This record gives sequence, structure tokens and C-alpha cells, in this order.
Amino acid sequence: MSLPLILTLLGLALIDSTSFGTIGVPIFLTAARIPVRRVLLYLATITVFYFLVGGVLLVGIDSALDALGGVFESRTALIVQLLLGVVLVILSFRFDGRKRRAKPSRSWQPRNSSARAMMALALTAGMIEIASMVPYIAAIGILTSSTLPIAARIGMLAGYGLVMALPALALLGLSRIGAPWVDRLLDRTGAWIQKNAEGMLGWMLGIVGFLLATNAIGLLA
Repeated sequence: MSLPLILTLLGLALIDSTSFGTIGVPIFLTAARIPVRRVLLYLATITVFYFLVGGVLLVGIDSALDALGGVFESRTALIVQLLLGVVLVILSFRFDGRKRRAKPSRSWQPRNSSARAMMALALTAGMIEIASMVPYIAAIGILTSSTLPIAARIGMLAGYGLVMALPALALLGLSRIGAPWVDRLLDRTGAWIQKNAEGMLGWMLGIVGFLLATNAIGLLA
């Protein structure tokens, strides 16, 4: 287990932690005074959802690799990974959050804070984000190309999910202080996320592309 692999996965997990489902919704739920145990249930549900989806993809890709041999570990595959990273970096410049900024809205806030509602909200957010799980897919691809045994990859996938939830847990912990400045911080952070969602997507694509490209360069060297 190499340090570059760990650092790359850590970076991708931290990028994933800034997605709307993993940080935006928890901030809004906390600002709406949803009970802490319900917010924790939301975070647990979306983290488990990510883990299950990732596990299925990881095992499926691993099985495909066994069938195809070392095709995806070849120099050609690494060059494709490098080109994909470059394309993502270029594509990231097309997303400029300054062009369109919607006014913050609280219409998303759930009126029902039951356990079932929180789990449904988490699953809905997770399913909506499947199409934009670029960092997660990149992490799965990197894990697949590693020489680690499948058990270690699954373990690192679980760790990825925990790191992904850490910022939201930290903000939730701050909210327990009950100080006015914490409430203002949560409100402003939530409004900022809504205003800059498109720009954040651009940054996400750019950083993921950079990590993919540098990972490929390191393996090609």
C-alpha cells in the first residue's frame, strides 16, 4: 500500500465531501434545526449507499479484469487514463459559477424529519449524484488498477466513505455549540453552496482530472 495511493484517495474523498449530498444537505438540515440523530442517520445512509454502490462496481470491475487479464494495467490503458485526466481538466473550464447564480432557496427543507424521511432523502440525494460521482468513480478505478487484494480495496473504500463524511460531521459538531456565529456560518455556507454549485462542479472535474493524470504519469514513469 503506497503513500501516493493513499494520498490520492484521500484527496478524492475530500473532494467528494464537498458534494451537495454529503455537505450541502447536512448543512441545510442542521440550519433547519433537524435533530442531530436524524442528520447522523442521513449521513450514515448516504455513506452506506456510496459504499454499496462502490463495492458492487469494484467487485464487478475486478471480475472483468480477471477475465481480461492485464489489459487495464497496460501502458495503453495508462495513456488513456492520462488523456481522460487532461480532458476533465479542459472540461472543467466550461463550468463557470459566475455566469448563473440562483438566489438561495429553502424550499428543499423537509417538513418531515422522521427516520424514514431522512433515509429516503439520503437515498434520493445519492441516486441523483450517481451521474456526477466523478471523484468516486476515479477512486474505484485507481483501486482497481492497484495490486492490493480485494479485501484491502474494500477496506479502503469504507475508509473513503468515512473521510467523505468528516466535514459534515465537523459542522454538525460545531452546531452543537449553539453559538450565534455558528448559525450564521451554517446559513452563509449553505447559501454559498447554492450560489456556487456549478463552479464547484468545475473545480471538482479539474482536480479529479489532475489526480488521474498525475497518477497515470507516476505509473508510466
